[in-house]
Amino acid sequence: MANLNFSQKEQLKEIGAYLRQTRQNQGLSVDQIATAIYVRPTLLKAIEEGEAKPLPEPVFIQGFIRRYGDALGIDGITLSKKFLIDSGLGFSTAETPEPREVAKSAPSLKPAITVDDIRDFIKNAPKTPSLQKIRESSLAYLSSAYVSYAAVGIVAIFGLIMLANLINRPKPASEPAEVDNPVTAEASSTTPAALGADSLTGGASELTNASSQLGSPITIAINLTGNCWMRVIVDGKTQFEGTLTKGAEKTWTAQQEIKIRAGNAGAVLLSLNGASARPAGDIDTVKDLTFTPTSTPEEIFL
Repeated sequence: MANLNFSQKEQLKEIGAYLRQTRQNQGLSVDQIATAIYVRPTLLKAIEEGEAKPLPEPVFIQGFIRRYGDALGIDGITLSKKFLIDSGLGFSTAETPEPREVAKSAPSLKPAITVDDIRDFIKNAPKTPSLQKIRESSLAYLSSAYVSYAAVGIVAIFGLIMLANLINRPKPASEPAEVDNPVTAEASSTTPAALGADSLTGGASELTNASSQLGSPITIAINLTGNCWMRVIVDGKTQFEGTLTKGAEKTWTAQQEIKIRAGNAGAVLLSLNGASARPAGDIDTVKDLTFTPTSTPEEIFL
C-alpha cells in the first residue's frame, strides 16, 4: 500500500482524472489499456480515482502513469514527472499531514509542483501516437510477418516432398540373367555389390524416418494458476489473443511452430508434448516462447 502525503494525493487525483477523461474520449476501456501496457486493471482504476490504498510505492506509481500516458498518445514521461516521488515539503511519505500541519511545520516552503502546474500541463499536453495508431501499425507488421511465415512454410513443405520422392523413387527394372549353376547364383547374392545395395536401402529407410519426424506435430497444453494475458500463434496464424482467467485450460497443436507470449508467465503451467507441466516464467513478467518439432523442455525452460 502506498503512503502518500497530501501533495502527492492531490497530484494523483488531478492526473488520474485527466487520464480517465482522455481514455473515455478515445472510446477505450480500462481492460484494453491494461492489456496493452501489462498493468492490472485494478491499479489503473486506482490511479484514475486517486485512491492510494491499492497502489504500490510512489516510484512504481510514477512508472504506471508514464506507461498509461504513452498508451493514450500523451507525453507519458512529462506527465509522470508531475507526480513527485519526493514532494520537497520536508516530511516523510509514511504519514499524510493535513494542510494546516504543513503550514505550521514549514510555512515558507511550497510544493515543487502544484495542482495548477498539472492543470497547465493538461491544457497544453503534447500529443504522441495514440494506442489506436500503435495498434494499427502493429497489425500491419503482423500481416507482413504472416506472409513471410507462410512463404517459408510452403518452401519447407515442397522441399520435404521432393526429398521423399527422391528417396522412394523405384529403381529401373532389369531382366535377370539366366543362371545355369544354382550354387553360383546363391554365392552371387552375397557379393560385396549385393551387400552395398542392402546397406544403401537401409540408409534410405533411415532418411525416410528422419524426414517423417520433421513433420511430427507439436502439442502444447496449459493450465492457468492466475489471470494472464496471452497471444498464441500456430503455424503463422493467431489462434488466441486475450486474457485467460485462473483455472482455464487450453491445448494447441501445430506441424511447424507454436509461438506464445504470456503477460504473467508465472501463472501459466505449460506442458510440451505430454511432458511434465512447468511454469512458463516468473510471476508478473512477460515471456516469449517458441516451440518447434525439435524443441525439448530443457531448451525451452532453460
